[in-house]
Amino acid sequence: MMEMTKTEVRGVPVIVLSGRLDMAGAQEIDLKFTAQTSAEKVSTVVDLSGVSFVGSMGIRMFIRNTKALALSGHKLVLAGAKNEVAEVLRVAGVTDAIELFDTVDAALDSLTT
Repeated sequence: MMEMTKTEVRGVPVIVLSGRLDMAGAQEIDLKFTAQTSAEKVSTVVDLSGVSFVGSMGIRMFIRNTKALALSGHKLVLAGAKNEVAEVLRVAGVTDAIELFDTVDAALDSLTT
């Protein structure tokens, strides 16, 4: 089961994900995630510290929303991924298109400076 909550820190939306972002998890949150990222057209941090697995459907969701935000001059950045999740994102080439920060604070700094 995938859980998603949204907060705001320093005026920046932060989406906190927890659970497995596999096919079922991605399908569970995809519409809500899209509504709270690319549809709002504001730069957003995604906190992955509670994500234990990310698969191709989760990666696709991140890439699609990153591209949509870029059209309006905004960014989606990822933060706090556990080692296994960060490695998957790197190997899949996601980090070539989407910035990945060690912490939410570092990600916020990149968007607010």
